[in-house]
Amino acid sequence: MSRLRFDIEGKVTALSPLHVGTGDFTTIEGLSGKAGANAAPQVARIARDAMARPMIPSTALKGVLLTLARSLVDVSDETLEALFGTIKAETGADDEPSGRMGAVTVFSAYRVSEAVDVSCYPYGRDGCFVAARTSIDGASGVAANAKLFHQEMVAPGTTFGFRCRIEARGAAVASAKGHLEALLPILSALTDENGVPVGKGQADGFGRLRLDGKSLKISQWSLDGEGRYKDKPHPVALKAAKRRKVDGRWRLGLTCEGPFAVLDGSYQSNKGKRDKSDKEPNARAQSAGKNLPLILGSSLSGALRSRAVWLENLRRHRAGAPLLDLADNETPHAVNRLFGRTDFRGLLAIEALTVTKATEKPFTSVKIDRFSGAPIDNALVTTQAFIGVRAVVTLALEARGEARATEADRMLLATLIDDLRDNGLMLGHGTNKGFGWFDVTTEEING
Repeated sequence: MSRLRFDIEGKVTALSPLHVGTGDFTTIEGLSGKAGANAAPQVARIARDAMARPMIPSTALKGVLLTLARSLVDVSDETLEALFGTIKAETGADDEPSGRMGAVTVFSAYRVSEAVDVSCYPYGRDGCFVAARTSIDGASGVAANAKLFHQEMVAPGTTFGFRCRIEARGAAVASAKGHLEALLPILSALTDENGVPVGKGQADGFGRLRLDGKSLKISQWSLDGEGRYKDKPHPVALKAAKRRKVDGRWRLGLTCEGPFAVLDGSYQSNKGKRDKSDKEPNARAQSAGKNLPLILGSSLSGALRSRAVWLENLRRHRAGAPLLDLADNETPHAVNRLFGRTDFRGLLAIEALTVTKATEKPFTSVKIDRFSGAPIDNALVTTQAFIGVRAVVTLALEARGEARATEADRMLLATLIDDLRDNGLMLGHGTNKGFGWFDVTTEEING
């Protein structure tokens, strides 16, 4: 029986923090919860291999390829079915199972790079760190008291080995090369400069993966006359893939000349303790390296959503309409459609978030007595923060099948973009005392 196989190998790199979970939880040494709590906080675990190194399961990668294929202009439903198959749950006219195995087999991706240096990250270890995310109170729209979610994250810059295969036998050999030609545009789309999302928090900019096109290699295997496999290199010809346009894309330039900090919960200050230097700060900003603040997309999404809620309620108030019921998570409205709710991923997504410049600097302030309102003697509080922070953010208004932005969604988003340009944005710790006040420039990009 004739047999033909194509092995496709390359490298994919995480451009942003990545969390592909297992549904399991663990505890992290040094991570404590609210004072007086009986148990340490639970941390959502990432998928790991037998050596406890981060990995990306094959099912997650196949989902990425399938999503990319659906976003391409020239890929038909027949091609999708041939490459990735259909589930057995679908039935034919005679109620017999009509599932089909796809021609493409996707393998799990294992870390191939050295572990990224995460010594500056919160609870950093072996190329991973812990991200804390707040729970938002539905009634007030602000962070709920003493409610944090913790997740393991793979640090940006981690590289994984990508591998998939097309294998055919007998009569199917004739179509194997056609399957490869249909797969190449999908792999080309995976080389997008902003990457493509996988895992949790995709709308927040997490899990952006990018394939290094130069690393891609294809080996062609076939049986010789004696039944032995022979292989030879197959040329790789990646062409720019034509993807369906998003409904809108904007680039935001964020600038904070003054202090900025998102506090690092893993930092334990020794200031004031015996035999310890009082030069140590009481609190420290999250950092991804020297002079490089760690800004998570979830922090930005939360601030944008909060501003959108305020603007939508302002519009309703002026029109004499009822205000949003933030405790109601069922009724669809522009804020929920843009930023998501429990059962719906928002249409507005962060495609890229890059910090381009910053400088570390300590800021010292006095501690105020809550009863007298006067400074407490010899009680100074120092926060290691950043100044001169520059960041660039790319937002995209996605179109997912029938899930498209309505006119109300577009009006709210346009109002939000204009308001950010006019009034700026506040992020992080101490915004009520002048920390984290960002000026914002906006630029609309062709989708």
